[in-house]
Amino acid sequence: MRNHILVSSNVISDALRPLLGPCGRLKLIMDTFGDVTVTGSGAAVLEEVDVEHPVAKLIVEMGKTLNKEVGDGVTTSVIISSELIKRGVALAGQGIHPTIVTQGYLKAAAVAIRVMEKEAKKVNTDDRKTLFHVARTAVGGARSEQERDLLAELAVEAAMRVGEKGKLDLDRVKLDKKSGEVVPDTILVEGVALDKEFVHPAMPKLISNAKVALLDFSLEIKKTEFDEKLKFKDPSALKGFIEEEQTTLRNIVAKLRESGANVVLCQKGIDDFVQYLLAKEGISAVRRIKKSDMEKIALATGAKSITNLEELTPSVLGRAESVEERKLGDEKWSFVRAGKGAKVVNIIFRGANDKIVGETERTFKKALNMLRTVMKEPKVVLGGGAIEVEASREVRHAARKEGGKVSVVMEQFADSVEAIPVTLARNAGWKGEDVEARLRAAHASGKRSTGTGDMSSEIIDAARAGLLEPLTMKKAALMTAVETAVSLLRIDRIAAASRFKAPAKGKEG
Repeated sequence: MRNHILVSSNVISDALRPLLGPCGRLKLIMDTFGDVTVTGSGAAVLEEVDVEHPVAKLIVEMGKTLNKEVGDGVTTSVIISSELIKRGVALAGQGIHPTIVTQGYLKAAAVAIRVMEKEAKKVNTDDRKTLFHVARTAVGGARSEQERDLLAELAVEAAMRVGEKGKLDLDRVKLDKKSGEVVPDTILVEGVALDKEFVHPAMPKLISNAKVALLDFSLEIKKTEFDEKLKFKDPSALKGFIEEEQTTLRNIVAKLRESGANVVLCQKGIDDFVQYLLAKEGISAVRRIKKSDMEKIALATGAKSITNLEELTPSVLGRAESVEERKLGDEKWSFVRAGKGAKVVNIIFRGANDKIVGETERTFKKALNMLRTVMKEPKVVLGGGAIEVEASREVRHAARKEGGKVSVVMEQFADSVEAIPVTLARNAGWKGEDVEARLRAAHASGKRSTGTGDMSSEIIDAARAGLLEPLTMKKAALMTAVETAVSLLRIDRIAAASRFKAPAKGKEG
């Protein structure tokens, strides 16, 4: 049983280790349909892989839950849990009962958490420089310095625009993908971009100081619920019927014109004749807009979405600096720019192909999630493995005071946590064990900001390098790893559940 747990955790951990840190690499995953995903995110790998073993499934679910809660730390958590399981299995083989192992792990984890809280520094969430370092650390590896800086800067810009009172609502950051160009051509829109063109070619392509009407009803003659046919004996009656329809549609456009609207954004359809009339009046329009986009436009412009024409007054119109139709690649998009005061931003990721664009979006999301975490609890710890080395040092000190078998377990916990700086060093091309020894010596001499993970030097000053990670994320990653390892080490066997059998007739059971 122990071997089953060990093998499963090692397989997943070994798959994720190369992804860790600024020098991490990428994975190419092909699913059963032949679709390919290229990613450097541990969470994305766990989303894509299909595992059968129940132990592996537990570890994968742990990673997914952690990613959902804090948005990062999955690779770190999986590596630490794998190390804890490996050492826990070895301790059990030496005659130390699993209950003592779990007791030691939990005591050591409490010490490590206290160290993280002690070493954490409170930050000002209005300080762009600090937020930039947090975002840049989250962006991780497999990217050029230019791209890392760009994505971090975009994440900070988005967070500063829409964040308020210690809260960052991710629903106010709209993300779109458009292959073509290169990653540095990624666009930030102060408002909302729609992958739709204006409904009529004669409409103005750029409207400055736009007055925006949001319509949650169709600009068409309402059709009957059932198919009906009308027969006309007199041609003049048919002509009158058509003219009546056109009069109704003209009245709709007249109402829009009288309200002062020069841009119409409609969630439903727009009749061809209405399109012509709107173009003639110099009013631009977009139709069949998603409800979620309508809500974001309302936030960005201050417009109120109306459900019938009677509600259309100047007071329900929104304001935008400009509404423009322009080409992105071979497609026409509509940009609703609300300016600096917009409560919504839209990022359009560019890249040579869909795979690069998709990975760029995942990387940006991770950075944005870390900014959300910091805005919620404005405390950070040093990255580059510095906080792990400091925590393991304090755990060893506590272990010596503890004595007995529990102290042995706590020592193994300390070694497990140091797997993070060792992995960072290896991914940067250094000998992990040598770097580990140098880090221990540096922290023992009081240099608590010493870390690793850079190709330029075996050990670095994490504070000077600006490697900052949210305290909330580091604590969640560690505790998730410990809880996963403890749960698995207490399993004594795997049993397949049998199907429920209904009782035989005439018998009670």
